[in-house]
Amino acid sequence: MSSWAVIQQSLPMFEEKGFQLTLWLSFVGIIGSIIVGIIVSLLQYFKVPVLHQVASIYVEVSRKHTVIDSAIFPVLRVSSDRH
Repeated sequence: MSSWAVIQQSLPMFEEKGFQLTLWLSFVGIIGSIIVGIIVSLLQYFKVPVLHQVASIYVEVSRKHTVIDSAIFPVLRVSSDRH
């Protein structure tokens, strides 16, 4: 049996499991970000002395750090390690 035949035979299982994993990770990410967002907004609203500053730094860093940076940085890191 060729490796391509094994891949074709296993594909339906991976598609189903992959889809379920994608939905689960999306759900956890959305719920987690809502919780973090509520906590940070409450810390900034009530101006708890040290925690307000930490929350402000978190917001500023997350605004300046884009998704593109997250995607490109590991690629640049791997390519620079090879030289």
